[in-house]
Amino acid sequence: MASTPRRPDPTAPLRPFRLQEVKLRLVRSGRPPFTARCAGDVARALRYLASEVRESLVVLCLNATNGVICLDRVSTGGVGSTAADPAEIIRTALLVAARALIVCHNHPSGSIEPSADDRQVTQRVREAAALFHLALLDHVIVGTEGRYYSFAEAGGLPQAASAGGHGDPYALTYLVSWIESQPGPCTVIERAHLVPAETAKIQEALRQLEAAGRILRPSILPDEQPPLSYRSLLRRYPILDTRPRQHSAQREPAGGTQLRLEGA
Repeated sequence: MASTPRRPDPTAPLRPFRLQEVKLRLVRSGRPPFTARCAGDVARALRYLASEVRESLVVLCLNATNGVICLDRVSTGGVGSTAADPAEIIRTALLVAARALIVCHNHPSGSIEPSADDRQVTQRVREAAALFHLALLDHVIVGTEGRYYSFAEAGGLPQAASAGGHGDPYALTYLVSWIESQPGPCTVIERAHLVPAETAKIQEALRQLEAAGRILRPSILPDEQPPLSYRSLLRRYPILDTRPRQHSAQREPAGGTQLRLEGA
């Protein structure tokens, strides 16, 4: 006669067990291969996708200055479609500590017009990235003969406008500084949100002014740090805090004011 299995006692204490611990380590070697200044840079870097006979989805993970720190081929499908799971795309960006990402795929047919599925995937990836404070800068469709379609350039990503108020998602924040020699030495430091074309114009203007002797030590550098709030600035530089200090008053004993008599 077969014995019936014993039912576990719900009141019995749990037996100790160990969970397997997994550790991931990020190791970067060298500088980013290129900086994504515009959709054309992305299309030129991934132009090899146009010659592939199957549709593939690639994600570019970017740092704070739009330098490409990782390129991941998320999926390769058939001639008409490929899997585009937002979780797979976001996972790669989180593992490499990216600040932004660009999605790119090809159409084996040679057409660069986005399909309804392309638009839906773009929206889903944008919403998923926003949950982790990642910015989806663009979704680029690579075609033959150097042609491409950019959702950002076509206005398909209006929410990708930068926090600085600039409408171009490829815009970056720079620290622009120089020393004015006339009428007296004066250091100027400004934070500016610039697109690549504007950055080149500012660099040329600074070069010409320095050559003419009107300014000294011009500099324009990407600002990777977020701006400080008023409280953060005062905590970092207490000397800037000119608010009156509040001195705590001495408390009197609970029994009221005590008189001290001399000679008592």
